[in-house]
Amino acid sequence: MCKPGETMVMKREPKNPADSRAIGVYPLRGVQIGYVPAEQAQWIGQHLADIRAVFQRDDTFGAVIRVTFDGTIPTLPVEQGSARPRRFRPRDDDWPPPEPKDDYSDV
Repeated sequence: MCKPGETMVMKREPKNPADSRAIGVYPLRGVQIGYVPAEQAQWIGQHLADIRAVFQRDDTFGAVIRVTFDGTIPTLPVEQGSARPRRFRPRDDDWPPPEPKDDYSDV
């Protein structure tokens, strides 16, 4: 979807029926990737002229965007390994794979 360091643009959406203070987040190619959280939108909206943002990484429920409020371009931190869960990789003695735990199996 987006690459780390890709420039993001934040745009007000005053005609948004869910929230007139909504702020959409877009890469330069114009395909919206999400919104600024509603509880931060009013404050962020007051600083849009000075904000610069870049895509950092995708996350479980959205994206992480790096933002500066002084007009400078944000820098990305050095990643400390993967934050994503590791996938099960079977070995010869792990077959068949273990049954997943299901809290509702007795229902």
